[in-house]
Amino acid sequence: MSKQVLRKPSHPTPLSTLVEKFKQRRSLKRGIEKLTVFKTWEEVIGQNLSQFSQVKEFTWDILHIETKNPSMTQELFSRKESIIEKMNQLLEDHIVKDIKIQTNSSLFEK
Repeated sequence: MSKQVLRKPSHPTPLSTLVEKFKQRRSLKRGIEKLTVFKTWEEVIGQNLSQFSQVKEFTWDILHIETKNPSMTQELFSRKESIIEKMNQLLEDHIVKDIKIQTNSSLFEK
């Protein structure tokens, strides 16, 4: 049997290229997208509105939001298209296709 000789590449691969290749793995990429969506929510709707709403989950390109009361649900629903647009703009990708909003006041009780 012959031995394989590992040769050092003539030019090292930049770390940024390696990180980008690693991120492109589908499962890791989706995980990073989810985390980024959760972190971006307050920036998109503002601190005041984020006190009365939260991201429940992000699955299959749909952002699921829970709100404290029906009036907040209606407020977010009326801004739905602009929220999607701003979210995708901040994420620099079109990963949010829809938003589902529901009221769940028990989440905010202390």
